[in-house]
Amino acid sequence: MAVVDSAENFVGQVQWIPGFWYGGSNRHRGWNVGFVIFPEYRRTRAATTALTLLIDYLFTHTTAHRIEATTSLEAAPKRLEAKPAGMSREGTIRQAEWREGDWRDIALYAILRPEWEANRHLD
Repeated sequence: MAVVDSAENFVGQVQWIPGFWYGGSNRHRGWNVGFVIFPEYRRTRAATTALTLLIDYLFTHTTAHRIEATTSLEAAPKRLEAKPAGMSREGTIRQAEWREGDWRDIALYAILRPEWEANRHLD
């Protein structure tokens, strides 16, 4: 899905795929979300806004209980208490990504439906 700014310039995209299946029925399957924002729009609210809107859409229109996202440790917020789009950092997945000739660690973030429900009135 395209991400545009207020002037309708294309600044990136967000996507979602079925997440890991942790058991139970398909109702228990969550989503894995990701985004790509062009370098000149990074460090703006574009990524957080797009991610928040996507999370809102998925929790509103699906039965998912959990939504996950991963990012390289280099791109992850440096402060562990940072909560992009309300997501909590859950840990590090070691050497999970091959990039630039080496294995890289990635950070795992997630938000649960009850957390989303409790916080959406705060926006």
